[in-house]
Amino acid sequence: MRAQKTSYRKEKELRRGVGLMEPSSSEATELDKGKGREKESDEIVNKELKKEMKTMKLTGKMEKKVEKEMKKDVEVKEQVEVEVEVKVKMIMKKRGRK
Repeated sequence: MRAQKTSYRKEKELRRGVGLMEPSSSEATELDKGKGREKESDEIVNKELKKEMKTMKLTGKMEKKVEKEMKKDVEVKEQVEVEVEVKVKMIMKKRGRK
């Protein structure tokens, strides 16, 4: 249903742009008030930019989370390696080897 509405709107805008369709009365009053198509297109562009910025922020947050998890994993691996080395040394000392 949404796809049909949006395609109809796009078709309507295209016709209006070509001059085949006259603007509706509410759109005509908006145009008369000085709110032209440029402002409308700027608003649309701004909305799209805001959406992109929001997704970029979210992806940035996700990247930071992944980096933190990777750092934690590396720290845990290093800690385990150190613990293993210490245990091996203790076992070797008990057995009399260096």
